[in-house]
Amino acid sequence: MSGVELAVCMGGVPGAETVPITDSEVEQLGLRGRSYGVFGDGAVRVGQDGEWAFAVEYGDSTGGDRLEAISSASGEAVHYIPVGARPPARFHYAKDGVLTFGFGIDEEHRRWGAEPDLFLPELIAEHVLRPDGSKIFPRTTSPAQARTNALSAPLSSGSASRSRALL
Repeated sequence: MSGVELAVCMGGVPGAETVPITDSEVEQLGLRGRSYGVFGDGAVRVGQDGEWAFAVEYGDSTGGDRLEAISSASGEAVHYIPVGARPPARFHYAKDGVLTFGFGIDEEHRRWGAEPDLFLPELIAEHVLRPDGSKIFPRTTSPAQARTNALSAPLSSGSASRSRALL
């Protein structure tokens, strides 16, 4: 699946893509935020890294709500939601149309999905969890380092890199 195909699966309009733009340029698009419970504008920057297509959502994009459908079309899909400490940032992994695995960052001992222990060996190897699946405290590996090392989906979408956006 290409990045543009991924954006369309996430609700983007075919043919509405921009020239490649940076993270800061998306912020200048003037997206309207949510107001009085009504959704605002959303945008999705997309790209490709090897066999993985990736998307970065902005505003009220709801593409992540389609994770299972995207994995039905592509085989696998990863969704990372970078929010503050409460609620925690979350990681979801779907395969063949099924939400397979998920957890909150710094709450990896609370896992869900059809196979909640799928990445348990990696989380143990990175000193995030004990072999019994319980939380290690104090942690010897930062959540960001563990996420990068153990759950390394190629999200090369840094603020300086350019990728297409669908509005």
